[in-house]
Amino acid sequence: MDYYKSLFREKLEREHSMVWNGLISCCCDLYPKEVYEDIRKAYEEFLVDPIFITLNDVKDILNKGEDKMPNRLKDDIHYKFIDDTLSEMEWWACFQPKKKVKTKPFKQLEKKSKRKKIGRNDPCPCGSGKKYKKCCGSIVNR
Repeated sequence: MDYYKSLFREKLEREHSMVWNGLISCCCDLYPKEVYEDIRKAYEEFLVDPIFITLNDVKDILNKGEDKMPNRLKDDIHYKFIDDTLSEMEWWACFQPKKKVKTKPFKQLEKKSKRKKIGRNDPCPCGSGKKYKKCCGSIVNR
């Protein structure tokens, strides 16, 4: 907590950034009573994004009591020490044997079939019974 105090009081620039959000979040993990005034001041100076964590969130943690905090972290797998590095990391993809992936050969795209060109004197495809040049062809050729 002493390190966090030094960040609040001297080491961090007093301008809005995600660092302030993380700092307050980390303080809340440990129980923020010692730095509550620093946290409140950070909110007053608009250094923290209240969408990330609000001052009421901090107050709620304080209201739960300090005795609840260590037990909460004790049961959280993200806050446990790593006893065996290999077993902790063996599931990572870079430590898995490379699997051969069967790939399908590229399917050649079929060539688009060209539509038969309509001649000027052919019957119009719209079904009017007129010659193409007197019906829809006259619209196209304008």
